[in-house]
Amino acid sequence: MVVSNRTIARLRSVAAVSIGLAALIVTSILFVSTLMGQEVSNRNLLEAAVLGALVGAVLASYELLFVEGRYGRAIRRAHFLVSLTLSTAVYLVTITAVVVLYETWAYPEAGRDTYFGYQIDYDTALMLDIFTTFLMISLLLFFVTIRRVIGTRQLANVILGRYRTGIYEERVFLFLDIEASTQMAEELGDLGAYDLISTFYFDIDEAILDHNGEAHRYIGDEIVITWPLELGLRNANCLRCFFAIEDIIKRRADVYQTRFGRVPKFRAGLHCGRVVAGFTGDSKRQISYFGDTVNTAARLEKTCRELGYNLVASADVINNTAVPGELDAVALGGYELRGKSESVELFGIRRATQ
Repeated sequence: MVVSNRTIARLRSVAAVSIGLAALIVTSILFVSTLMGQEVSNRNLLEAAVLGALVGAVLASYELLFVEGRYGRAIRRAHFLVSLTLSTAVYLVTITAVVVLYETWAYPEAGRDTYFGYQIDYDTALMLDIFTTFLMISLLLFFVTIRRVIGTRQLANVILGRYRTGIYEERVFLFLDIEASTQMAEELGDLGAYDLISTFYFDIDEAILDHNGEAHRYIGDEIVITWPLELGLRNANCLRCFFAIEDIIKRRADVYQTRFGRVPKFRAGLHCGRVVAGFTGDSKRQISYFGDTVNTAARLEKTCRELGYNLVASADVINNTAVPGELDAVALGGYELRGKSESVELFGIRRATQ
């Protein structure tokens, strides 16, 4: 069985949460025990680390592998309070069960005034349980919420302060636009068009993550997908992503036809190069990308209709990645793009004919 890049990334996140939670719990116990003047043995610390890692692994797996996986679509689309309540209930049950079962197994003869076999005031032990449980829930909810807002890769960059000032990066950009959105709005109404577009974005996220991409932003009926240059060109991720999106929409065509009376069609422009990346805004901050690379990618998408291809890529992309055998890159020659003083060599990308 082939494990997808998305699953590998999520497994890494599960491991990171487990290790981080174990370290945080041990640190908090040392801090609290010092304040209370309670001695903690090495065994106690080891047990705390193991239990923290176990709880972190179980809850992170629930969030990242189940909720964000194939079988978690209903939870992800539920009202925020519903999903939050469900997560909180799962967290409380898991943490309580792990602690109680472990104490029952490891210290079957322990009395009321013990904590992991160590003599301690019961009320103090209860306060420790409440404190560590609150800490676990807060940490995991914070991690999951922030991860969903800005992505795992960007979360690490934000924590490290990478985008505090503008920096240069080499990136790949795919500007993907849904066709006939004006007509769609007239036929379905604004709410109906919104429902179709949001469903489309929800469905294609699987393909984006599977090919190591990031959904940078949504602009009406257009989504901007980006990769660090190496990841985007590796294994032709940026090319494969587009056709993986096509496959997903094709598989769900009956769902769209039944629900909206139409199946969304789309086209995209693909380009790579140097950009400036950094935070913009104040009360609401976001990572933005600036430079000719972004503008060129956006303009390539506008040429698709005229050139007769659903995906048009620049020579900068095609010349630096191995085009998969199942795809054809058809040379279209130089093309004059609005705002560019020199023509850009373009390729139309399509599935290879058998």
